[in-house]
Amino acid sequence: MQPRVTVHDSAMRLEGPLLFMRRTLEVGLNEAVVVSGRDGAPRLGRVAAIDEGMVTIEMLDPTAGLGLAAPWVGS
Repeated sequence: MQPRVTVHDSAMRLEGPLLFMRRTLEVGLNEAVVVSGRDGAPRLGRVAAIDEGMVTIEMLDPTAGLGLAAPWVGS
């Protein structure tokens, strides 16, 4: 079982299925994540790219209703 880690207020922008977040944790490429927004619905995604300051998550579920004001990511 993977540990659950929660990150608040790190989303920077959402472009189609890609969610761009400030890098606040060490994550691995292709790592599975669950993203929830203000509506509380869990959405599956995977870490698609990592650089020094940003993590790009490819959302595998629809992003409709996922606002940038309060998303969180748990692995």
